[in-house]
Amino acid sequence: EVTVLLNGQQRGPYPLSEPQILRFEGPLGASEVEIANQAVRIVTSPCPRKICVNMGWIQRPGEVAACLPNHLLLQTIGAVGEGGLDAVSR
Repeated sequence: EVTVLLNGQQRGPYPLSEPQILRFEGPLGASEVEIANQAVRIVTSPCPRKICVNMGWIQRPGEVAACLPNHLLLQTIGAVGEGGLDAVSR
């Protein structure tokens, strides 16, 4: 799932299993968020530098994408795999 904070107010959660385009109105204008293939990204935003758009897809629990000028924050939520480990090194 992904939760959205817009101007400090929580929206969602939205399931990553349902492809959709979401539109959020921030202080600069509309930002579009795409959910597809169990991941989420900011597709368009009215911010000047487009750093949020260039961040690309997020999908692992705890990952964040943000458009600070438009007061938009996405965070993926969910359970980490068995044991809570994402990698093992020897």
